Amino acid sequence: MLSPMRRGELAAIALSLGLATTGRTDRVQAANPTKSTPISMKDRTEAKRLFNQAHLAYKNGDYEEAILKWQQSYELSKEPLIFESIANGYERLGNMRHALENLKLWRQAAPSREQATLDGRIQRLEGRVKTEDEEKLRQELEQRQRDEAQKKLDDDARRVREENARAASTGTILGWSLLGAGSIFAITGIALDVSASTDRPIAARACTFRAGAHLCLDSERSAIEQTNALAIAGDAGWIAGAAVGTAGLVILIASKHAKTSDSSSSIAATPWLAPSSGGAFLRGYF
Repeated sequence: MLSPMRRGELAAIALSLGLATTGRTDRVQAANPTKSTPISMKDRTEAKRLFNQAHLAYKNGDYEEAILKWQQSYELSKEPLIFESIANGYERLGNMRHALENLKLWRQAAPSREQATLDGRIQRLEGRVKTEDEEKLRQELEQRQRDEAQKKLDDDARRVREENARAASTGTILGWSLLGAGSIFAITGIALDVSASTDRPIAARACTFRAGAHLCLDSERSAIEQTNALAIAGDAGWIAGAAVGTAGLVILIASKHAKTSDSSSSIAATPWLAPSSGGAFLRGYF
């Protein structure tokens, strides 16, 4: 096969001589057997100028510029030999598909003695295009698998956030409900304790300590028993209220923490009940 540089010289000759006269060389006739209308002198001169510029750009390694000039030269001259030059430029750029397309165009008009060589080159380019297509498919498959894996991760993360948000919302409702119920129990218990303390007979008047035992007037027994029952119920009520309210508070704090789990700080609640002289009291550390 002739080198790209030799092809350039032959194409230039075809443009400057073969198209300039009514008599053509055998090579030009074989390369373009269907062309019958000669181009104008102006177009022929411009086509040769563009071809020479492309040839120089190719020698200097500016393959994109060379391809552009060759294409412009072909538009004026319709000389199919230029397709091989364009194919050479695309091959140098690594664009095997376009190189193959242009080489096939030249193969259609090439003289028979060159077709076997061109067929071998076309076969090699087809192999390279096939390899590139397979590699492209492999990369696309890998990218699709990465995208699907990332989408699954994003979906899982979104689902966890939504579940946390629902849990936090439910926890907030439950926490406030328990806190409210606990407050009602505690207030009711305190009210019963106050009522029992108010209604309880005065110990100095109703009871005395004798022989190691408390002795109370029989007439005050009923009042004492009633107030004792109220006091027990009151203590039980506010202790239960404190426990329920504490549970609600813990749930509220946990729900708030779930909403801000990305924060570097965390909140810990440690409620506890302790006995006191009046029954029990609630403390908590945050």
